[in-house]
Amino acid sequence: MERLNLSPGRKRVLKLSSFLLLLAISLVPSISFFSASYFLKEQKVSKLLVNYPEVFNNLSTADLKSLDTQVENLLSSLKSKESQLRTVNEGIRSYIIEKYKDTYFLRSFLKYVSSSTNSYFLTGVLYDGQKFYLEFYEYGTETQISTSTVYNDLGRFYKDVNVSLLEQRNFLGDLKYYHYIWEGMK
Repeated sequence: MERLNLSPGRKRVLKLSSFLLLLAISLVPSISFFSASYFLKEQKVSKLLVNYPEVFNNLSTADLKSLDTQVENLLSSLKSKESQLRTVNEGIRSYIIEKYKDTYFLRSFLKYVSSSTNSYFLTGVLYDGQKFYLEFYEYGTETQISTSTVYNDLGRFYKDVNVSLLEQRNFLGDLKYYHYIWEGMK
């Protein structure tokens, strides 16, 4: 027969095996939650590594605690490199524009020469970085260079532009020559 203690003052005692079983059952959800969150975090980090390898190649450690400071340091260094590249880009751009302006009077002369049916003889070109001087002769029945057009064209990039027809003479029969000088300053 079984012994039953039905007295009202008796304390209930839990066996060690029952306690350990209840403890394991209560810890299983929290352990599974932490392991699932760790797994998801590792998945996100691996996706970031695949999508942005240039960022993570520059990191010193893969420690998740110091990752924020490393990314901030990397971001600030990339911003400083970006500003340096912008400065270099602007310098190159201004250099190219300056070189274009430096040779614009020659480009303008070649544009007029190539579109004209007259013959041209270039006698002198001087450029010292600030002033330009262009002297040439045009041979034809009529001049095809309009001084006002040339003045307006060169006036876009140069100041104190002087486009002058020094002399006009008959050369052979109807053929004339025109002596021009173009001058200006940067």
